[in-house]
Amino acid sequence: MQITVTQKQSGFGVGSLLFLGLLALSVAYGYSAWGTDAFWFGVLACVISFSGLGHSVWKHDLLLSIDDVGIYDKRLGIGKINWVDVEDVQLQVTEGQQYLCFKMSNVAPYLARLKGADRERVLFHRSLGFQGFNVDVSPVDVNLLELKKKIDDRVRRPST
Repeated sequence: MQITVTQKQSGFGVGSLLFLGLLALSVAYGYSAWGTDAFWFGVLACVISFSGLGHSVWKHDLLLSIDDVGIYDKRLGIGKINWVDVEDVQLQVTEGQQYLCFKMSNVAPYLARLKGADRERVLFHRSLGFQGFNVDVSPVDVNLLELKKKIDDRVRRPST
């Protein structure tokens, strides 16, 4: 099983503006060095700046990955959750959003990876009775019941 969801982040940010400024400076430098050997340095700077601008405007980040080892959700900030650490998984649909809710056998290593506000948010949710991590699988284009069955086949079931 291999499911990957990327997030396209288009638009101008600080990095894009930086590369746009470098592109303008390198064009001006190349124009001022026209007819000299330094002109090629300006052309190279233009190419590098344009490449950086393109990458910063149209980059794709890994958002969610589900494979035979575990599940990775960038939004959680805890790295990959390994199936061997999952006791149970539930599918929950709330206001059009679809979640996989993981009950963990040992949540401590994953909590240790969290920092700052993310850690406080998860600890607050745990104080309300939530015992694991919730992964929004709304962007995944698969049958969620089949996905849950595949995950159930990989997780360790709690003894009853």
